[in-house]
Amino acid sequence: LVVLEETATGVAPRLGPTKASAFERLGFIEKNKITILTEDKLLEALTSQAIRANWEKPLRDRVNVVAADVGVSEMLSNQVRAHLQANSTVIMVLDGDQKPVEDIFKQDPSEMTDKDKRAAIKKLGELHVRMVGSDAVSDGTAVGHFEEWMRWCKEHVTIIDSVCAEQVFLTLLCPSHELLNQPSAKNAQFKDAVKNQLRKRCGDASAETQYQVFNYLLGAVPEGGSVEALQRNLAISLRGRVEQLFAATQA
Repeated sequence: LVVLEETATGVAPRLGPTKASAFERLGFIEKNKITILTEDKLLEALTSQAIRANWEKPLRDRVNVVAADVGVSEMLSNQVRAHLQANSTVIMVLDGDQKPVEDIFKQDPSEMTDKDKRAAIKKLGELHVRMVGSDAVSDGTAVGHFEEWMRWCKEHVTIIDSVCAEQVFLTLLCPSHELLNQPSAKNAQFKDAVKNQLRKRCGDASAETQYQVFNYLLGAVPEGGSVEALQRNLAISLRGRVEQLFAATQA
C-alpha cells in the first residue's frame, strides 16, 4: 500500500500508511462521520433522499453518503476486506439484485460445517465475490476470511427492497410501465427502460441527466406510495446500523 502526497518539493510517498489513511485520501472516509457507500450515483440519490425525509438533522449530520462507482463485485470483495482491516466506520448500500449474496452472509457461521463454508465460498465466486487472500476454495485461510467477511457484511451491508435504483426510477417516471409487473425483470432491463423513457421525454439519457431527474422526482415522492415505503424502510435499516456503529466507536 502506497499513499502519495503533494509536498513542497513535489510528490512523495507517505511512510507506513494505514488502509484507513488511504481511504481518507481517496475521499471515501470523512473523519468523525460514518460513510455510507452506495453502489452508484442513482443509489446515492435514493439513499440521500431517504435519509433526508426520515432522519432528524443531528443524525443526518453524522453521515456522509458517497457513490463508490467501482462495481459491486469490487465493493464486496476488495473493499470489504480493506474496510475490515482498517476498522473503518463504513456502511454499504447495494441494489436488491445482491439478495443471493445477502442470503449467504446472513447465515450463522457457527452453524455451518467447513464443507458448508467452502460451498458458500464457491457460490460467492459464481456471484463474482472473491475472498481476498486465497485462491483455493479448499484453503483453510479462505474459510477464516469468509467468516470475517460474513460478520462484517452482517453489520455493515444494507440491501434495498428493489432489484435496483432504476426500478424505483422507472416507477416514478412511468408507473404503468409493463416491466414493473414482471417479477423476473432484471437489473439490465430496468436500466434500458429508464434510458428509453428519458430519451423519449428529453432526448438525453446521460448518467448526469439520470441523476438530476431521479433526484428531482425523489424530492416529490407522493405519500402512501411504494417508493415512500421503500425509502422509509431503507432509512430505518440504515439508522439501526449507524446507531450501532456510533455506539461501538464510543465504547
